[in-house]
Amino acid sequence: MPILSTAGPELALLDALGVREEALAALLRCAQERFVARVPGLGAAGRDTLLAASTPFLGDAMLAPAAHALIQASPAPLPSYLIEALAADGGVLLASLPVGVKRRVIEAAPERFMSELYPLILSYIQPQKHARVLSDALGASRTAPAARRAACKPLSQLLALVGTSEPSYRHLLLLLRDVYRNERE
Repeated sequence: MPILSTAGPELALLDALGVREEALAALLRCAQERFVARVPGLGAAGRDTLLAASTPFLGDAMLAPAAHALIQASPAPLPSYLIEALAADGGVLLASLPVGVKRRVIEAAPERFMSELYPLILSYIQPQKHARVLSDALGASRTAPAARRAACKPLSQLLALVGTSEPSYRHLLLLLRDVYRNERE
């Protein structure tokens, strides 16, 4: 029996106290946290079914974390319906994803989502912002490479999104080549 149909007196009390919305929001947050915590223990079939059911809610602030956890836990490759849903809105949904989930999506279809990296590339190559990084790359500094990468936010973000995926790395190199060609012209 659904809990809300039997919770009439409790809901009336919450209404009388003026806290119904906050109480229901807290209940939903708790349910969301418990669901996200259970995702790693779900079987593949259960994960796939829930991912398909949650894909329409990727843009919903309350339900999105559950979908993000399902994407992160899903084995490769990600389903095509998910890739289509994320590509359909011009990248708005993709931009809202946490870095780890975004990396999984970019790895699944780098040719469709490399444009997400373009603003990071442009902010990285702006000479006035990164003259120090360029001098470091040319050997003018004794700073360790990891420290230089960490000091450059656009580069750190690019590395986080590309990860260790060889296809994503190859597509990033192609994008960098195109940017370089266009900057020279």
